[in-house]
Amino acid sequence: PEGVLEQRLEGQLSALDKLHALLYHTRLEACKRRMWTVCVNLGLHSPLLKAVPEHYYSLELDQRRALLSAPSTAHLCKTIILENTVCTMPDCFDPNNSRYYGVVVQYEARLHADKLLRLVRSWNPGLAKSKFNFQLCPHATSEELSGYKFNAVAPLGLATPIPIILSHKISQLEPRMFWMGGGHPDLKLGLGVGEFVERTGARIADATY
Repeated sequence: PEGVLEQRLEGQLSALDKLHALLYHTRLEACKRRMWTVCVNLGLHSPLLKAVPEHYYSLELDQRRALLSAPSTAHLCKTIILENTVCTMPDCFDPNNSRYYGVVVQYEARLHADKLLRLVRSWNPGLAKSKFNFQLCPHATSEELSGYKFNAVAPLGLATPIPIILSHKISQLEPRMFWMGGGHPDLKLGLGVGEFVERTGARIADATY
């Protein structure tokens, strides 16, 4: 009978929804455990890991701030992977002249490519300006290099040891902590600025507008 078939279909759909939810939470918890291990292995003693709703990125910055109980929207940050497309080096072995850099900036700020160019060029006084051209990495390249999906990139535990540059505006925040991607689009990581710089070797620089 039609009613019985509808009930069976509804039951099957309900079972699929429950399976999807179970897989989602299993993956999220796995990412949380992995990020916690990364922090512990680096000697970071103040990590905060917080899951956020799946619609997090559709929210205004102040709504995101409230979900994380962040001190201000200025404390909400992201990690951008950039490539020097004309780099004289093929990899990230030399932090002064790396083909790729991870730059941590506030959501309220905008990356300033010319400042980044001048910064890295200052670390390589013998190289011409023509050897520097920074571009955002495509999502697929960023994911391959970092090991993290879009909206999940953290500036630690990277698949490739990419040098990290931290916006000087983040280092000036009060209190001195910031929130960033936590390895999963719905997981955010909060760390103290001083501890992060000390343990990761990130360099502080003016790289935003």
